[in-house]
Amino acid sequence: MEFVKGGFDFSLSPRHIGAVAELPDMSRRSFEEVLRETAMAPPREPPPWRAARAPARVAHFRLEGRLGRDGGSLYRACDATLGRVVALRLLAPPRRGEVDRADRAFMGARVAAALTHPNLVTIHEIGTAGEWSYAATELVEGSSLRSRGRAGPLAQPEVHRVVREAARGLARAHHAGVTHGRLSAADVLCHPCGHVKIAGLGLAAWRREPRSGEDLAPEVLRGDEAGPPADVFALGIMLRDMVVGPPAAARAIIERCLAPEPGRRFPDAHAVLVALGEDSV
Repeated sequence: MEFVKGGFDFSLSPRHIGAVAELPDMSRRSFEEVLRETAMAPPREPPPWRAARAPARVAHFRLEGRLGRDGGSLYRACDATLGRVVALRLLAPPRRGEVDRADRAFMGARVAAALTHPNLVTIHEIGTAGEWSYAATELVEGSSLRSRGRAGPLAQPEVHRVVREAARGLARAHHAGVTHGRLSAADVLCHPCGHVKIAGLGLAAWRREPRSGEDLAPEVLRGDEAGPPADVFALGIMLRDMVVGPPAAARAIIERCLAPEPGRRFPDAHAVLVALGEDSV
């Protein structure tokens, strides 16, 4: 049984043909009609966040493999000019109605690239090559906080150290007027030497749209503009998920971080640090 779609034969295997032949006449006709309509139908448009197939090389970066932190647009790549390995985030060619997407993405990345802090992943370069836009960032060897949490509970002192370092990086960004907006435990990277770095700052526009059920602030899931309280919400999620049997003081901090309304949370990450007993960034 063969149909033609776009110049290519759409064929059923003998096993499938036999299965169709055994159906009653009405079921067989319905099944064949469905197959025929499917074969003739135009291909479905993929979701707008799904990147097109990435090339083997973008500008002077040679892609070496996918980094699976957040939906498939992040790659390990080698900078052929400087000979260093980076994390390369790609923005697929724009679809209809998305002509300004790259401009919006570059705007946030440029602001974040000007920030330097021990707890923030550095943005090395942003650019466009052909139809692709890219952002090359520091590659942090190690694992994310999400991966570490799946391996088993962390000791309480380790939890507090990781959250404090993440809050320090965010406090530096908030002081400069930069919000992450999509922070999760997958963006908190733990280097083998112990340092914690936040990835993805300034790159929220490079990611797919958020989905319901994700651990993101309510305003982010609604599609509203995210401010520092959205990042505070993310810190609260991390504390809630990692701290077992929190004392009353920690429980109060978590509850305030997770308040549904942004105005009821800590205003920024620096305020969270103060609540945690630290006033340095």
